[in-house]
Parts: sequence; structure tokens; C-alpha cells
Amino acid sequence: MIRLKVFVTFLTLALLGTAFSQDKDAPKEKDKDKDKPSEKAEDKKLKGFLPAGFKKLGLTDKQVQAIYKIQTDYRGKKDDLTKQLAKLKDAEREEIEKVLTDAQKKELKAIRTGEKKDK
Repeated sequence: MIRLKVFVTFLTLALLGTAFSQDKDAPKEKDKDKDKPSEKAEDKKLKGFLPAGFKKLGLTDKQVQAIYKIQTDYRGKKDDLTKQLAKLKDAEREEIEKVLTDAQKKELKAIRTGEKKDK
């Protein structure tokens, strides 16, 4: 039992130490950005995430930026499709509910709102 307490204490201290050391480095990075001259919008580097396994390929900075640009371009298209899908789901739900009788619609509403049905 004592070993467990010692282990938990050590683990907690290690995690706290790691968290505080990461916070220390963050302001330095921000300060570096302030010292840089302002860049034009087109010269500004895009940020994003590479697909799985791409970091191991030794991509050039130009390739990485091209991938981020492609991801940015497709993000808007995917957002539009997500909105269209939500509208389709709503239309489907409405059409399905038209099949129900008035009593069934009322019961469905009670089920969805969590109201208890008196028997």
C-alpha cells in the first residue's frame, strides 16, 4: 500500500513538473513572433495537421504548405456538405413523422421530452 502511495505521489509530481515546464516555454515562443517583421498574408505560413504517416516522409516545407493549402480549400467544401447533410436529415425526419397518426406524434413528442405517459 505504501508503494502505491509513493508511486502515485511520484507520478503526480512528474506530471505537474511536465505541465509547468511546457507553460514556461510558451511565452518565449510568443515573444519570438513579436520580434519578427509582419509578413504579408500570402507569405504567411499555413498551419494544420499532416495525415498519418506523412511526417516520416521527409516532406519539404513547400510540400507541407501545399498540403495545408489543400486542406484549407477542402475544409469549406466539407462544411457546406455537412450543412446539406443536416438539412437532408431534417427533411427525412419530417417526412417520416408525416406517416404517424396525431396520437403517435403526440406520444413521440412525450417520449422525446421525457414526459411520463399516464396509463
